[in-house]
Amino acid sequence: MEHTYLTPGQGLDEAAFARVWRRVMPRDRADCPFVVEQPAADTANDELPAGAPALTPAGGGHIHLDGMGEDAIPCLGPASLSYAPLLQRFVEGSTAQWRLYQSLSRRSGPVYARTLGGLAAAELTHAKRLAAACFLITGVRYWPADAPGRSLPAGALPALLRGAFQGEQRSASAFLAAAAETADPALRALFLELAEEEAGHAAQIRRLLEQL
Repeated sequence: MEHTYLTPGQGLDEAAFARVWRRVMPRDRADCPFVVEQPAADTANDELPAGAPALTPAGGGHIHLDGMGEDAIPCLGPASLSYAPLLQRFVEGSTAQWRLYQSLSRRSGPVYARTLGGLAAAELTHAKRLAAACFLITGVRYWPADAPGRSLPAGALPALLRGAFQGEQRSASAFLAAAAETADPALRALFLELAEEEAGHAAQIRRLLEQL
């Protein structure tokens, strides 16, 4: 099996990355397609060269960004346009999970409906956060339309929950991989948060199955 090596990007909080990774993949697994690779130390920017301008103006004033183009925006701006298709796929995935949990909550008992309804609300929040990031980058609002005639996949509740559990694990790994690759610090932080939350969703589903 080929492995994808994840190297946290420059400026990534490696402790946070490792914490999320341990939650997503709590044990070393031979079938895991991702391997975390410790980045080499980068000391090139440890010190500013002599004569470099200070980032904080003398006297404690504010730095004015007048005249800077949109491409210079480091977070959620046009410089991150290449991540728009990825964000759209993440929005589609989160809305699909939202609709799945909505359907499951309607066909389950009251004990399970409460947890599944909470998962649906969380996935809707994920989709909205991802869509907002996409809009800030592109200036275009993106929200996938529900396919006509969409219905819940056939199967008993335990089998559907098993599929949802696997989907949450895949989502967590995908967010973690995206966090390792993006140079946008705001996107990186968002992906890390969502990876940890998706791992938490998988744990909730596991607990539901333990009660069936």
